[in-house]
Amino acid sequence: MYLEYSEYKDLGGTKVSESDFTRLAYRAEKTIDTFTFGRLKAMKSTPEEVKRLMVELVDMEYNTQAVRSGEAVVKSFSTDGYSESYETADMDDLEDIQQDLIYEYLIDVLDDNGVPLLYKGVDA
Repeated sequence: MYLEYSEYKDLGGTKVSESDFTRLAYRAEKTIDTFTFGRLKAMKSTPEEVKRLMVELVDMEYNTQAVRSGEAVVKSFSTDGYSESYETADMDDLEDIQQDLIYEYLIDVLDDNGVPLLYKGVDA
């Protein structure tokens, strides 16, 4: 596991309960493994950038449960007279945000052999 629940809390994670964390962290790890071609699995320790990315992705996974089930999510609300507006989010938009986060956090992170985690195997 790239991130323990205690680390999640220490790094500012607040949305996910300990009982939901394992499931959501697993999904986040699979997403990272897809983009890094599994390079993290072979590393001796998990870089801090990966741990911080995991916090972001776990929180995002928590928020996207409603989207995956097709439920509307709260777009905005006002407490002065209480008003809520809802919208359905597009999974493509959420995947784009996920991809942007992965690139933002991991663009310059190297594995134990000095290979960029996001290296796709082709030199330009």
